Amino acid sequence: RLLVEERTDKAARLHVVRLDKDADILGGPWDDDTTSPSLEQLEDPAAAGVPVLAKRLVVDLGTVAGVPGKIEGVARVGHDTLALINDNDFGMTDGSGAFDAQGRLVDSGIETTVTYVRLPRGI
Repeated sequence: RLLVEERTDKAARLHVVRLDKDADILGGPWDDDTTSPSLEQLEDPAAAGVPVLAKRLVVDLGTVAGVPGKIEGVARVGHDTLALINDNDFGMTDGSGAFDAQGRLVDSGIETTVTYVRLPRGI
């Protein structure tokens, strides 16, 4: 079993998937760099015979109060508890305000935080 994060800058969900022999693509056409189109170029991987893992939603982090916007890491700390750490981008900001007049980085002020989330159902 594997806990998988699906994330954008605006949403994050955690799913459990199972890796078994049927999901193994090593040694097959998708493990060959000359295969065209490549696995990443496929419009519909399942239609091309690529094994697609079934997933079970563990938690939609957008529904949990206090969860930071950009999750960088997840750790299981108990049967029904996860620890989440945010992505503070090393304190960097984007765009024209990233550096001051002397060329020094302007700190974003985003603190690194760890948030614990109790799950309604254990994993």
